[in-house]
Amino acid sequence: MYIGRESTKDIALPLDNSVSRNHSRIAIENGAYVLYDDGSTNGTHVNNAKITRQQLAPSDTVQIGSTKFRFEGG
Repeated sequence: MYIGRESTKDIALPLDNSVSRNHSRIAIENGAYVLYDDGSTNGTHVNNAKITRQQLAPSDTVQIGSTKFRFEGG
């Protein structure tokens, strides 16, 4: 699942100018959800820590640009 400012992304954030066109992605690896930063300008954060790769756990706070999400798990 791809996240970015472009409307073609799975999670599109077109109104958040701090989000890169190709900001980040979520992959399923060995049954776990893993968040990757795809070289974004402003970074991807999980629980207020900047990450390049992070396995997500329920209730994690994910920040993409100035937009925050709460990960609920699958």
